[in-house]
Amino acid sequence: MQNDINKEVEKHFPSWFKTYASQNPIENNFISDVAKGPLRTVKSYPVYFINGFKYHTQSHGHNRATTNSGVCIKGELMDYYGKITEILEIEYLALPIKHCVLFKCEWFDPTPNVGIKVNCAYNLVEINQRRRLANFEPFVLAMQATQVYYLPFPNLRRDKMDWLAVCKVKPRGIFEMKAARQDKRIESEAFQEEEVERHEINENLPYRDNEPLTSMDNEFVDIGSDEESKSTSELESEFDSIYSENEENCDNNADDSE
Repeated sequence: MQNDINKEVEKHFPSWFKTYASQNPIENNFISDVAKGPLRTVKSYPVYFINGFKYHTQSHGHNRATTNSGVCIKGELMDYYGKITEILEIEYLALPIKHCVLFKCEWFDPTPNVGIKVNCAYNLVEINQRRRLANFEPFVLAMQATQVYYLPFPNLRRDKMDWLAVCKVKPRGIFEMKAARQDKRIESEAFQEEEVERHEINENLPYRDNEPLTSMDNEFVDIGSDEESKSTSELESEFDSIYSENEENCDNNADDSE
């Protein structure tokens, strides 16, 4: 009964959605544009990079040393494994430009112990390469897929000739970091004072020429005794007397030489 309902939904939902969006007012322009359906022309790619994974179509990677066509989709009750046959990009009408990338896949049979075996003790998954998914559901969003690759068993194992071991691939550019202990102190931490004293300067205070200077503790600051501090006129007179004495000495020396 449930399978019949799912088939009817898959068959008639696109036409029902388009009719409903055209006959009912929808404020969201994005939903109304998607309801009209995509363009009839699509773009096809042999290679696509998304979520740190580099995917190849099965035909593109046939003669290559590495295989990047294996995909896995997480389901509610089970996981689905398959191989990419086509990579398609579809685009919808109206602005802004709306497009999405789909993987057309060939899915293996997910029936337990018939098409798939899971070893819970070692967390290993095996796929029967001769069995396929009965329902025709080839397309999946590229952003929902994770990458896997399939390894054959040694030829000596005749009971494993039809089975492939599933190996999960880690995305490129993403690293698993162990959680650091919060109580671990770093000795090479840079020093920085958290509190800084601030002093404001009042520029509006009156200036007094003869007022003595005081420190922050209100103590007088001695910048020189009275004997050492001389006026400009006194310094000029001393300079003139020294200059005149030097001239007299020079004249006397000249007379003596004659």
